[in-house]
Amino acid sequence: MGPDLGLTSIAESLGLNKATAYRLLSTLERRGFLERSPSDRSYRLGARLFELGAYYQNQINVRHMALLFLAALVDDVHESSFLCIRDSDDALCIERLEAEQGVKIFALRVGDRFPLHTGAAPRVLLAGLDSHEVEGYIKRSGLPGFTSKTITAREDLLKDIQTTLKQGYTLSIEDITPGVAAVGAPILGLQWKDYCIHQCQRSFIQV
Repeated sequence: MGPDLGLTSIAESLGLNKATAYRLLSTLERRGFLERSPSDRSYRLGARLFELGAYYQNQINVRHMALLFLAALVDDVHESSFLCIRDSDDALCIERLEAEQGVKIFALRVGDRFPLHTGAAPRVLLAGLDSHEVEGYIKRSGLPGFTSKTITAREDLLKDIQTTLKQGYTLSIEDITPGVAAVGAPILGLQWKDYCIHQCQRSFIQV
């Protein structure tokens, strides 16, 4: 599947009637393998395909564009750095660079995903959504906790979003993994809610 395609084109190319094609496409869309264009409602490949292999990775140009900047960030702060995008109600890690020195962090690997209310990367992405989308996420997710420091109350999450919007970054302190803290910020110049953030992460456990 190449460029965005409409229902009629897909049905004709597969030799299916529109009703059958629509049911199949709807199933793929619900599972994240396809996405709908907001402008003309045509279909395109979805982010879930990233987890199936390098084919989807090669379509995410921002991943390749960001590598030099991630490397510069690692050199500057001497901590591991991560690149994430929003995939439905999750933040999906699509790249990571390790610092040569310091404690190795295994809490976030390429292909890992976390709910949008947990961690620095996901919470920055959540802050980029409009209020209607945020409320929808809260209802769908139920805000489950990972540790005692995970934000699990609606009002607390809304306050955290306002703080993130005001300061332009967010902090995560043990809300996913005990002993691990992170800072996340959006990559400006892209559509904040749809794309990516960079995140440097460190352990503050003495070893």
